[in-house]
Amino acid sequence: MSTRTTIAVLTLLALCFVGCQEKKPVAKPVAAKVVPAPRPPATLPGLAMNGDATEMAPGVWIWDLQAGEGVAVGTDARTVTVSIEGWTQDGTQYFGSASEPDELVLPATSAAAFPGWAAAIDGLQVGGTRKVWAAKPAGETAWPVDHESPIVLDITLLNVNANAVVADPLPGEAVAGAAAQGGADGLRFYDLTTGTGISAVHGDTVTVRYEAWLADGTPMAQTADEPITITLDDTIAPGIAKGLVGVTAGSTRKLIVPAAIGIGFNPLGTLPSGSTVVIDVDVVAVTSVQAASTPATAEAG
Repeated sequence: MSTRTTIAVLTLLALCFVGCQEKKPVAKPVAAKVVPAPRPPATLPGLAMNGDATEMAPGVWIWDLQAGEGVAVGTDARTVTVSIEGWTQDGTQYFGSASEPDELVLPATSAAAFPGWAAAIDGLQVGGTRKVWAAKPAGETAWPVDHESPIVLDITLLNVNANAVVADPLPGEAVAGAAAQGGADGLRFYDLTTGTGISAVHGDTVTVRYEAWLADGTPMAQTADEPITITLDDTIAPGIAKGLVGVTAGSTRKLIVPAAIGIGFNPLGTLPSGSTVVIDVDVVAVTSVQAASTPATAEAG
């Protein structure tokens, strides 16, 4: 082999080596596993399905069984009044009965009845009936039934209640720099002053003075000369029981309680239907139900 040929072969081998070094294998991306959204089965308890189902949100499907002619649920709805029956997918009933559905006032927010509730009722008109099938979202802890079963609801919309217009500024003590607290049920509260001692929990009794107004600032009720004692349980409106959890003696809290969780709170007369109320509460004392139920132990003499 001539010198020129040898050099050419060696050059070719060198180029091949460099090229092989530069062409590193590229790892193929691993495609994410797509989990299909759950879909309802062909047969469900309750009213017969007709027509095609519509997916309102992942895992939430609806059938419009009867068209309504009234106001539709929209973004301005604060609460809705519904006639409702509910089952697990296997037909076990947990809301209402065939002879007497439950009539409920519920917030129009997403998690009022289950995660996805707002999507399930969106666009439903007063007088309309809708069947809803909803699967429990992965990792969700709040669910209307105590197991993983999808739920089925037959809902007739009876009324749509718009957001209450709350006076600005709020009646009573000024909120100033206090932070708004609350949850998806519409309850809002502000801690205006902080007291000392034990914090009230559900079931405790609290002795309070209060003054209350309707949302537009109209005076509604107040304590007389003496404070009153209430128990934070189901003997009072849910918004009051929940709104006073965490208070301490000497504290002042301002509550804004929407109608859906305030029905039944009526200290001095007839509360107008669908009322949102604003309440200033001065806490005089907190009595722990746990401490009260623990018998005293005699000291050894």
